[in-house]
Amino acid sequence: MICKDCGVDTTPCTGKRGCRHAGRWENYMVRDRLWKASGMKGGFLCVGCLEARLGRRLTPRDFTKAIINNLSPWDSPRLAARKILSPTKLTRLTAWCKRHGENPAAVIAGIIELRLRKDRPRP
Repeated sequence: MICKDCGVDTTPCTGKRGCRHAGRWENYMVRDRLWKASGMKGGFLCVGCLEARLGRRLTPRDFTKAIINNLSPWDSPRLAARKILSPTKLTRLTAWCKRHGENPAAVIAGIIELRLRKDRPRP
């Protein structure tokens, strides 16, 4: 699925065993009103291009309850952050990371990993 605006592959995968594209996918579903507001009728947009069209960042409330929007190890860090962090929380997290000399992307990756572990069914 190619982004209509920038041409990036939003679901890169060779389909072969050992594919190493986990953490690079931007496959999601937003509410109809947002998709219409972006001017899209068909096709796909990466998160960055959708946000550019809307003039704002996506928030967890922008995503539908569709299964594709469940947090996944295949999600790009950008998409995963939008699914779980509101803009206010993202701003606070970034400020905290700056004060403590931490990398925001690494902290978000840790949060995502914890969420994924919590959501896995237990045997």
